[in-house]
Amino acid sequence: MTAWTAEPGSATPEESEIVSTLLAMIGGTEDQADSVLSVYRLNGRNADKAAEVLLTEGSGWMQDTGSSSTSKALVPIIKTPSARHNTPDIPNLIDLTRDDDRMAVDDDEDLEMKRALELSMEGIQEGFSVYAEERERSGTRDKEMVMENDDEQVEDFEQLIRKDGRPISLLSPTPETSYAVLLLQALFHVPQVRNRLANVPISSLPVDSDLSLIIELFGNLDLAKLARLDCDGVCKALNIWPLTATATISDATKDLYEVLAGIFEAAVASQTDTPLLTFTSAQVSIDPSQREKPQVGLMSNHTYVALDPSPPSSGPPGEPLGNDLVTRLARDLSKPVLDIPGGPSGSTDTVISTPSDVVAFVLTSPDPSLVSSTSPPVSFAVPLHNASSSSTPPSSRFSYPSSLYIDPFLLSNFPLVHSKRMDRERLAKELRDHEEVRRKLIGKEYASTSSTSTSASAPTSESLNYNFQDQGVLPSIRSTLYYYEHVANRSEGEDGTEMGAMERKRTVEEVEKSLRATLEGIEETLKDLDAKISAAKAQMTPLFEEEELKKHQYDLRAVLMQPMPSATSHPTVSELHSLSQVPNTSTSKQKRSQASKLERGRDEPFVYIRDIRDDLIMTNVGPDELSKNKARWWKSPASTSARAYVEEVPEEVVLSLASSLSPSTESVPYMLIYSKSLSSSTSIDSSSTSTSVPSNSSSQWPSSIVTSVELNNNRFMEMAELWRASKEQKGHTGREPGKQGDQLKRDISMIDLTR
Repeated sequence: MTAWTAEPGSATPEESEIVSTLLAMIGGTEDQADSVLSVYRLNGRNADKAAEVLLTEGSGWMQDTGSSSTSKALVPIIKTPSARHNTPDIPNLIDLTRDDDRMAVDDDEDLEMKRALELSMEGIQEGFSVYAEERERSGTRDKEMVMENDDEQVEDFEQLIRKDGRPISLLSPTPETSYAVLLLQALFHVPQVRNRLANVPISSLPVDSDLSLIIELFGNLDLAKLARLDCDGVCKALNIWPLTATATISDATKDLYEVLAGIFEAAVASQTDTPLLTFTSAQVSIDPSQREKPQVGLMSNHTYVALDPSPPSSGPPGEPLGNDLVTRLARDLSKPVLDIPGGPSGSTDTVISTPSDVVAFVLTSPDPSLVSSTSPPVSFAVPLHNASSSSTPPSSRFSYPSSLYIDPFLLSNFPLVHSKRMDRERLAKELRDHEEVRRKLIGKEYASTSSTSTSASAPTSESLNYNFQDQGVLPSIRSTLYYYEHVANRSEGEDGTEMGAMERKRTVEEVEKSLRATLEGIEETLKDLDAKISAAKAQMTPLFEEEELKKHQYDLRAVLMQPMPSATSHPTVSELHSLSQVPNTSTSKQKRSQASKLERGRDEPFVYIRDIRDDLIMTNVGPDELSKNKARWWKSPASTSARAYVEEVPEEVVLSLASSLSPSTESVPYMLIYSKSLSSSTSIDSSSTSTSVPSNSSSQWPSSIVTSVELNNNRFMEMAELWRASKEQKGHTGREPGKQGDQLKRDISMIDLTR
């Protein structure tokens, strides 16, 4: 007899109450009360420890297994249903990607149905499973999914049906592997990745290889009618390491991205000369003394660009402190070499010699605020300004565009870009000189204004306290002129005679006239300076707007978001105990609602994904019409909760970081994925609400995957019809759907793509 099967004895009233709570947590029955009591007692009558054992050990706490109390296992949390009568056997675990014949459907449909019935019987005996992971520090549950054998606890079947071709939610096996699920979800929504993997001959791949399972997963994400899928098999095939307390989610994601890049590049190498995820960079140096002879140095391959999105605290004179993606790239990839006589005309640049279809930016800064107290001097356009990057942002908060051109960073365009950079530096120097003269004339107080009014205003107390340099020439002359116009004595001379008074008046008028002339001259100079400043800015703005630098457009496909690094609180056993008390139906609903809010309130990473239907753009429309079509975006979680679904979000939220910088959400981006803009495709009707296999798929998946998905879709929709029939029966009889409806809802509560 092990430590988990000791003789329980009779329970005290207090023990009975705790046992009832624990049974409610695991969806147990009164028949299991003695076993739960044994676990409670043998863990020192500690309810938290007993809950850990019950949740992490699954059915092991009812058997003489000798397992350790710290092991992690699948947890059956719904009791095995009783035998059903006059209802067809339906498998409770649908395998969408595996078959003995590599997903090819046998001509004999009876053989396929026989196999499905066998799986159904096995699944019913094994029960329903979800994953539970022990938290490293506190030992409490980081994620808990409690599904009772109750109509009110099992979600509506209709929620599991994919509607209008929207993205499918992926469930993570554990919270610590959610970063991998998010990356897979993001890469599926990159059209080049999806289309090129669809053309890989899957029949030539090993049955359970990582690439084979990924292609099957992507095919199901494109064609399946289910609203959510589980990808545990893919994670196991990729040997995904759980995220630890010492690793950042950006580091884990970029490491996995490199692994996937290697797998994908090897698979699609024979398709085209263009690399999919790996680009080649080169170091180019220009000596200030030999400006027309750039030297190309070391070349190397990369799969991503690492950027620190934290705002710079300062910059070179005249350099804008904008912190958008394009400006950051220009600043980080080009390092000026100072040339004292002519300014920074030399540089050491990192440029792209061979671009890839996809480029990822890993944001490595852990600081979620991304806001600087420094107000950046926006005196001219960004170093590599183009229309996609708009203009320099008025603050140093990190931002990224929906589209960008990589042409200024290509080796083939380097001579042109360097020439334009020299023009920019020349214009920037002129601009700085003009603004410095203007500042000296107009003073620090009025440096940001464009007023050149000649009317002399009364000096303020603040201006009287300025030193001469801060006050400026123009305010000083105006103050002096005001004195002679309104304060100076004109009626009395120094000797008190009439002649002296006339001399005094004449002197004051002459000084006043001279000051007014000087003032008018300064104001004319200021007008001239303002015109030169405007002209310099006008020349700088279009420097990088040439068509030669707008040939390679890349569109944003996915934004991976992480919660702000902070301590996250989770419900304890005592909190769950209070939520599990169900004295009546109304309080039961209220408690479950509270538990649901606790679950939704936990911080989780997620990904913004661009709808794949945006790849099928309208072809016969003008640029003005096309620009009005905003991308359709979805927020997809990687939760272990089976109730996690995608939700649509406005494009403005994705681009403005309204969500990431809101105190209520406290999430920040850690990876951006762009890919080449697609030139042509087929128009679609995004208003469709059909639940059929999406006809707008841009990928041609292997026939074995298409056939398998169609077969499973038909089975699933048969379940849906049975569920609807059971609901209709409830409406006519006023009774619950009963065991048939219960089983149907649970049959699709966990979908395993890869076994």
